[in-house]
Amino acid sequence: MKQFSNLLNAYAKAYNKRYNRKGSLFLDYLKRKRINDEKYFIKLLHYIHNNPVNHGFVEDIGKWKYSSYHSYINLAKESKIERTEMMQYFETVNNFIEYHKSNIEYDFLSIE
Repeated sequence: MKQFSNLLNAYAKAYNKRYNRKGSLFLDYLKRKRINDEKYFIKLLHYIHNNPVNHGFVEDIGKWKYSSYHSYINLAKESKIERTEMMQYFETVNNFIEYHKSNIEYDFLSIE
């Protein structure tokens, strides 16, 4: 998290200097919530991958090219994502795909 914070701070300083402005470019802080159980972890993956669909950018998650979803369903292609760890929850790629097509209740969205 520290490296991410440093990157955003450096960018904000450079942007402010370039455009002769002051203040924060981003939110003052990022909300974080520890992932303590597998059920929450799996739901979160579904939520992240389906976000472009839920916001109307695409109708199918397979059409959103900026998603890690493609890395999970195409195991033959090399990836920096630790897929084997995640895929152990689904047994097969088809199970992974079907899970992402299903409707999931996002009861965890109130991150306070």
